[in-house]
Amino acid sequence: TWNLANGEPASLDWILAYSDSENATLANMCESLMVQNEDMTLSPGLAERIDRPDDKTMVITIRDGVKFWNGAPMTTEDVVFSLSRNLDPKAGSYWASPFYDRVDSIQATGDRQVTVRFKQPDAIFERMLSTAAGVIGNKQFVEHAGSAYGTASGGIMCTGPLRFDSWKPGKTIEMT
Repeated sequence: TWNLANGEPASLDWILAYSDSENATLANMCESLMVQNEDMTLSPGLAERIDRPDDKTMVITIRDGVKFWNGAPMTTEDVVFSLSRNLDPKAGSYWASPFYDRVDSIQATGDRQVTVRFKQPDAIFERMLSTAAGVIGNKQFVEHAGSAYGTASGGIMCTGPLRFDSWKPGKTIEMT
């Protein structure tokens, strides 16, 4: 049981998670590609590793064997979809500017590889992948839920240690 400092989250959709209440809740359910450690260093999360072949290219190798709560495997299609939602102006991602401003493209380039190309070098993008800006959701679930994704009626679908069970607005968000 937590008492969230800023009250009930407005949404559990990771692209709309920017305050303490949303992020405290999501951090227990939704994993990001990277993890920020206590000493501020980064470690792999859902990414197995990140390579930087040049200053405008990032190649993300995703961990093998990751599954969403519904049993679906996490794929490069889920990763491209999840990151690309931050580039869609209609989606209204709170992370779009300034954190995705320099992203030129996000593409699957192998069975377990996603390549991000930048318009110009970007020194903070990898660090942002340890926040909600780097959360990976199940594409099929998000698309099926549509505009209800991240709400009490639409729920969420992630890979994290706690699973979303229910949201009773004004009362509780329950996780297992």
